[in-house]
Amino acid sequence: MGPLGVYAGEATSCGTGSPHNPKMFVSNKTKNRVKRIANGIDEITVAIWDESRLVVKVGILILLIITGSAIPLIPIALLARYIADAGVDKQY
Repeated sequence: MGPLGVYAGEATSCGTGSPHNPKMFVSNKTKNRVKRIANGIDEITVAIWDESRLVVKVGILILLIITGSAIPLIPIALLARYIADAGVDKQY
């Protein structure tokens, strides 16, 4: 096990590696886990939002705004869609 608790064989590097910005290592296992979670959130978003009619979308937005859930949920859904779609061509 190397620095930061990552096995050298399963780590990939990202970052510039300069003294002010050292390289960060993220294991492939962690990347795959994040990708699976993002795909799950994206599938739920597609099922609830993309396949709904306008009246249902307005109702969902009103409910999210009234309960205050829109503030954390909308950015999470957008980030998950970005991660899930990174490098993948989906056809809906």
